[in-house]
Amino acid sequence: AVSGGRRPRTLSRMLINAMVMAIVGFAGLQAFSAGIDVELFCNVLVLLLVVKMLDRARARDAAQLVSLSLFLG
Repeated sequence: AVSGGRRPRTLSRMLINAMVMAIVGFAGLQAFSAGIDVELFCNVLVLLLVVKMLDRARARDAAQLVSLSLFLG
């Protein structure tokens, strides 16, 4: 359950931060070389969702997953 019980295992904070920085770097390189378009935006959102799924620890994190998913719909 998201709201109680034992906290699920998550990746270390440094690894999560490194993954997010890699996504930001990828998005920056793609934006400078090909411009910003819907495909790039969706790719970055999907990558962020994957990282966020590896980092779920609280109810707030589940809410962030839902709000990021709304942009893809």
